[in-house]
Amino acid sequence: MGRNKIVIKKIEDAVSRQQFYSKCKDSIVKKSNELGFLCDTNIALLMVSPYGEVTSYSGGESFETKAIFLQKK
Repeated sequence: MGRNKIVIKKIEDAVSRQQFYSKCKDSIVKKSNELGFLCDTNIALLMVSPYGEVTSYSGGESFETKAIFLQKK
């Protein structure tokens, strides 16, 4: 038995979209932390909510250091 394919579409209701974002935000940060640990990589994650709230995560160096490094490339 295979998995059923799901249809991904934008959540039209702003309140529902914010609630879904809030529920998924922590798990995305946790998964990025696990990926960085398992693969021995530096991870920089920047998320902006539908209402403009910024969430950043950086494994290792600070997020600002990574952003400056990427701008110089």
